[in-house]
Amino acid sequence: MRITRIYAGPDGQSHFGEIEFPFEGGPGGIGQASDRKATDVLFRGRAGRHESEWHHVAQKQLVILIDGEVEVEIGDGARRQFKVGDFFLCEDLTGQGHKVHGINRKTIVVMLA
Repeated sequence: MRITRIYAGPDGQSHFGEIEFPFEGGPGGIGQASDRKATDVLFRGRAGRHESEWHHVAQKQLVILIDGEVEVEIGDGARRQFKVGDFFLCEDLTGQGHKVHGINRKTIVVMLA
């Protein structure tokens, strides 16, 4: 399955890309599973319209939008919109980072190893 990835480039800017999120045979014949390991899960919410400052993540995160809308902006001004049911991978651990513009957002954030 292909998903949006936000990552830091050698120019110190965050960039959008696409990544194949791998699924393989799961244990005990339960179906397919990702090889990514989670270290924590957070539930986040914020009412109304809001905009973050430029920031990068401290740890790789898979963000799943469960309510509201989110628009992510990167250093060159490019933006991508995400709606309920969408998810994206934040891997911009260094550099300028990204901004988040949201409306009544609720997310599940899966911290990845």
